[in-house]
Amino acid sequence: MIARVPEAALVAFRKRRIRLEIGARQIVKQHVAADVEQVSPPPCQVIVLFMTAAALLLWTTPRILIGFYLDLGDATNQSTVAIALQLFVIAALFQLFDGVQVIAAGALRGYGDTAVPMLIAAIGYWAIGFVGGWLLAFPLGIGAVGLWLGLAIGLAVVAIALGMRLQSRARLQIRAAETIVLAAGGVRI
Repeated sequence: MIARVPEAALVAFRKRRIRLEIGARQIVKQHVAADVEQVSPPPCQVIVLFMTAAALLLWTTPRILIGFYLDLGDATNQSTVAIALQLFVIAALFQLFDGVQVIAAGALRGYGDTAVPMLIAAIGYWAIGFVGGWLLAFPLGIGAVGLWLGLAIGLAVVAIALGMRLQSRARLQIRAAETIVLAAGGVRI
């Protein structure tokens, strides 16, 4: 939950900035590069850094975090601790994919693109994440780890698909801005 607060604030900032750039027709080519560093303006880089730190915390200190809730020395808790340790690895991956999908979804909202991202999310979370998690948890017998693994896979699919959609939308917006510049005789509007 703590990881979501700065992430949400920075995404809201990025969404508003994209809307302002579109309104002023000042879309810059750096938004269309293939790698994350060039696609992500500074607020997005902060989100990636923050989510990576949260993922590293979950990955490297699961016993400490579990110890806040369970007595690690109590023998009756050992099976729960074993499951929790596996879930913390999945939660760390969740942080990374969640950071990417929130950045992309927020930027797409800034472009006014909401219908296709909603469809991507519905397919990724429900058809892939929920169904995959259910299949892994129950018919395949993996239990809680399988359920969360399926959800993480769904989230990863959504993050990748939204990232691809964002690149596509940004390219279209740049082409439109370049056309306006050319139509105005090379004078930037």
